Amino acid sequence: MIRKRISYIFHPLVIGFLLSLSVIFVFARYLPRYNYYLIEEAQLNNKGEVYYFDLNNDGNSEKLHYYHYDRIFQPTLYLYDANDNFKSLWNFFESPVENSKIFVGDYNNDSIKEIYIFTKQADSLFLYVLDPENDRKPILNRKFISNISSPDIDIRINLIGLYDLNHKENKEFLFTVDVGYPIESRKIFSLDISNEDLISSQELHADIIFPIIVEDINSNGNLEIVMSNKSIKVIGNGSESHFMVLNNNLEYLVKPIAFIGGASQITAKTIISDEEKLIAVLHSGTDSDNVFNNLMLYNLKGEIVKELNIENKYNLSIVNINDSHNTLYLFSGKKIYKYSAGLKKLKTTVVSRKEKVEFVKYLDLSGDIGNELIFKDSSQLIIYNSTLKHKSILNIANVGKLILSIEKNIFKSNNISIQIGNKWSLYSFSKKRDFFFYRMFYFAIFIGIMFFSLITPWLKSKIKQIKILVAGGNEKDIYVEIEDNIEEKISGLKSKVNKIGSNLKSDSFEKIIDEIDETFEEIKSIPKKISENYKSHKKFNDRILELIDNKKVSINLNLILDSEEHFEELSIEVENSIIEYLEVCFRIVSAHCNNCNVVLQIVQHNNSINLLMEIDDAIINLKDFEENEEILSILKKVNGEIEIDNIIEIGAIINTSISLNTKKSESISGKDKIKIIIAEDHDVSLFGLTSLFKTKKDIEVVGTARNGMEVLKILETKSVDIVITDISMPGMDGIELSAKLKTEYSQIKVIVFTMYLENWFTEQLVDNGVRGFVSKNSKIIELIEAVRNVYGGSNYYCPQFKSKFGFNGNNKDKSKKLDSLTKTEMQIVMQFGENNTKEQIATSMHLSKKIIDVFVANILLKLNAGDEDEIIRIAKKQ
Repeated sequence: MIRKRISYIFHPLVIGFLLSLSVIFVFARYLPRYNYYLIEEAQLNNKGEVYYFDLNNDGNSEKLHYYHYDRIFQPTLYLYDANDNFKSLWNFFESPVENSKIFVGDYNNDSIKEIYIFTKQADSLFLYVLDPENDRKPILNRKFISNISSPDIDIRINLIGLYDLNHKENKEFLFTVDVGYPIESRKIFSLDISNEDLISSQELHADIIFPIIVEDINSNGNLEIVMSNKSIKVIGNGSESHFMVLNNNLEYLVKPIAFIGGASQITAKTIISDEEKLIAVLHSGTDSDNVFNNLMLYNLKGEIVKELNIENKYNLSIVNINDSHNTLYLFSGKKIYKYSAGLKKLKTTVVSRKEKVEFVKYLDLSGDIGNELIFKDSSQLIIYNSTLKHKSILNIANVGKLILSIEKNIFKSNNISIQIGNKWSLYSFSKKRDFFFYRMFYFAIFIGIMFFSLITPWLKSKIKQIKILVAGGNEKDIYVEIEDNIEEKISGLKSKVNKIGSNLKSDSFEKIIDEIDETFEEIKSIPKKISENYKSHKKFNDRILELIDNKKVSINLNLILDSEEHFEELSIEVENSIIEYLEVCFRIVSAHCNNCNVVLQIVQHNNSINLLMEIDDAIINLKDFEENEEILSILKKVNGEIEIDNIIEIGAIINTSISLNTKKSESISGKDKIKIIIAEDHDVSLFGLTSLFKTKKDIEVVGTARNGMEVLKILETKSVDIVITDISMPGMDGIELSAKLKTEYSQIKVIVFTMYLENWFTEQLVDNGVRGFVSKNSKIIELIEAVRNVYGGSNYYCPQFKSKFGFNGNNKDKSKKLDSLTKTEMQIVMQFGENNTKEQIATSMHLSKKIIDVFVANILLKLNAGDEDEIIRIAKKQ
């Protein structure tokens, strides 16, 4: 009896315990810790560069587009706000410094980061410091930095940062310039931007190595600068490399200490050892044939305090991957070695098992407390968390300058902007916070494996009994039981089984068993098909109402549906996804607030359906939706987008837009894209429009023209859907072009994009078949919407056109009363009545402009208003 208990209880428990620990270890060690996916990618023209920076410290990043161009056009910097609206631009008369990157920083402590850009001329290097809030007056305009011998020389600029070196009101800008030593200088510069005072160090021989350390090492209240370099050839002494310490005036505090020998380099970092701040200096080789690594700790007197000779098959370097002064990290290109302040090796982490990789940056990508470590090889970015335990891999291009920046959003997870050469990509990147990373998940694994281990012996005994039963000839009873339970479908198999007889081990028997399984699965699917068929024949409005009646959540819901005919053309997939999505939303909302009041509006706008949910007296966290696997799965299936805003003292707004175009933008092929030609005689406008449309994956610019004749020339070789044209152009203008297209290319649709809206030519353009009118005073997004609407068979008239020519489409039989509006919509109408703009309304209500646009669209539908001016008139009248 005791042996049986040991066999059935003790042994399974021990095995289950060990197995569960092993599985938990594998999950904890290798389960990916980050969510990341590609949002957008593009090939940049005109030597363009993309950066994201939070310039005004509001938690949202602005976007910078820096186009170098060729020698024909001036380099230009464009600034876009957090909503991707154009804000400012700057032109530069000199050439860009190709290997330099844009730097931003707040030198005057006003919470606004300034933009720093280097340019060069035939014999000079310049610096611009730009104010993002004022594009007309630079803070520092064309400040001369250094002479150069040739405009084609390879200039290397290392941006150290902004530091309070001299205890003044504002910080100084520290940077190094290498314009080709030994022919030209290599120095570190300090620039007092307020007074335009520029000072430089003495000549720094050989290649300067990063990182450059700026700290108060001797605790005297002043900052010191620790620098190191690669070796140079010295006559009579072979090669020597140096490290040195400069004071806040860029004068030597510790004169260069030379290390003589073969080709070598010095890397350095400060460290606290025995309560004294020291400088860790690693002298290592740079040639694979000459490998050595000597680690030393120096004090500020230039004396060695400790020393360690490290044996390794690779040359190492110190990397600055954390802010701790108690540890050192040495990097070989494949492994990272962690050392204590006492120079003892604590840990080894393998970064790459194949080729050597390059350490890029130590940066907070995911928006949490800890920074991530970023490495790069020939085709990948390798991202580790701060503890070096978990990594993610992004595939990248393998040639070109790497530009890496973070797009921040206070309501969403961070996005990573990665540019290699002219290929730009934007990835969403965040830490996973789903069930797999909670202790309950690992506890569930433990319980599951323990239960399985306990039940396995019992199952084995039952299986053994069944085998004995089958071998004993009682199969006919089994067949009868199957026939009684599965009814009609299975009865047809009885004769086949009887033919097999006692030869149960034949291949025929196995095929019969497979057929039985398939039949059973088919029968199980019948109720589901009946349910789906039943649902498909019910009107969408009825299904929504049925969902409300049967909801199993504690909320008070007020439903406002669009007119019934709007929903008749919805696909079953979209209907089912909306129903499923609302079920999940109700469940999440009820978890935040018990018995709260919810107004749900479901309205169809052009090619999308908006689900606008207003929740009284509740604060909703976007992450509860953004990181919910059910929500993500549903929205991905129907190309949906979600946005949440919380209004102080009022409640939360959840706006969900579901596209009625089932093709996702990522999967649009060249054949499915809307092909357009842009006709515009102003180069700046033409370039701006071309750049705009190149960011839209469903639209392809197949040609640009400066008059109608050039358009007709393009049409001889290109297939085109839409022509966007200005009216006033040299040669053949927009009016003559539209007439020509109507007679010779009747299938091509025309959109007029112009500053001029006059009666005499508008009537003529309408007669010529023009399908869309967009004023150049309109928001640029309206031109994109016009292209999509006209391509889909509709006409498009911008608000200015509607207001001037009466294309409001009002129905006088319908009331313009305000009773149909929700509480939030009524607040918006009241603010329109006070002559506030949409931007002012969004600011005062603490809502995003996108959600305000959705509310305004609903108000226009309910009031049958043609534009916002008409909303103002209705509000003031009533």
